Parts: sequence; structure tokens; C-alpha cells
Amino acid sequence: MNYGQLKADVQAWLARDDLSGQVMSFIALGEDDINNDLRVRDMIRRARAAGTDSRYLALPDNYLEMRRLEMWPDSDRRYSLIQVTPESLQVLNLRDTSTASYNTAHRYAVHREIEFDAPIGTDAEVEMVYYERYPRLSADTDTNWVLATNYALALYASLLHAEPYLRNDERISVWNSGYQKALGQIRETEERSRVNQAEARVMLSGATP
Repeated sequence: MNYGQLKADVQAWLARDDLSGQVMSFIALGEDDINNDLRVRDMIRRARAAGTDSRYLALPDNYLEMRRLEMWPDSDRRYSLIQVTPESLQVLNLRDTSTASYNTAHRYAVHREIEFDAPIGTDAEVEMVYYERYPRLSADTDTNWVLATNYALALYASLLHAEPYLRNDERISVWNSGYQKALGQIRETEERSRVNQAEARVMLSGATP
């Protein structure tokens, strides 16, 4: 499945052939809903960034939400940093950058960038494990993991935003029911996979060599 097919299906399900311009907006709004509602392993990405003398680090372009942030003072050592709110970071005992020693950051906050409680240091690296934003579709041939494996989610998310535009409020609950069902199925699959992996680890740990 791809973006062109999704646009065609939205118009077909609405039984309208005069909404080609609006359909792109419906799909974009559906993409925003998916970003707000879904957090699964297919969205997890990992990125490394070189340290600097600054307490600030840019976020990846596709960043949605942080899962874990680790500091690598060198190739043999690493530790996890504690995420706090931007307001809390200001209240905490922030170090003066003119006197702080490098590689001593232990807390961070995320707003438009990552702010640490001390400079990172040029010899260190930072590794981010984060949820990526649901990629925007633009060309008809564009596709992504949702369209490939959970097409119903993208379709219902788009249809859900069509009905307020068409002033057909009674259909909103129908599309929302389909959207929630698709979300639930993805989450159930995710949970089942986690349980199976946990059971496999237990079996391996108890295996007799």
C-alpha cells in the first residue's frame, strides 16, 4: 500500500470523487493522531551524536518522544541520564559552564532541543533511543510501516477527519470505532510479542548447558 492508494481509498469509502484536495488534509490530520496515540517498537530509532562544549544538543529531525538517553564518556563506559522537565532543570542546582567539569552531565530536559545539566564534553558521545515521528506522506509512491502492516489504522484515521468537514457527524463514531480497534490490535500484537520474548529469556536463563 502507498499514499496514492490511501487517497483513492479515502475517496471511495466516502463515496465522493470531488475531495481530492481535501483528502490530503484528512490524511495529514490522521497522521497527527497516530503520532499522538501510538508508541510501539516499530517506531523506535537509535542515534549517536558527538559531544560538544555546550550543554545543548539538537534533536533528530524525525524525533517524537525520548525513550532513553545514554552518555558515553569513552568507548568503554556508559551510563543512563535522568530526564526531567525543563522547569525542573532550571530549579535544580545547575552547574556554571565556566567551572563545570566535562562528562558530568546526569540530567537532561527536552523541549526544542536537548538541554543537559552540564557540558557534554568533546571526548564524549550521546546515544539516543527515541520514538520517531510518523513520516509524512507526499508522493503517491510513498509508503511506511503502517501502510505496509496496519493499513486500517491509516485509513480510519483519515476517514475520521473527513466527516466533520462534510458535516456528517453520525459517521464520526463509526470511523472512530474502526480507528480504536486498529490501535488496539497493534497494541495487543506488541504486548504479545513482549510476553513471548520475556518467556524466551526466562527459558534461556534456566536452560542447562
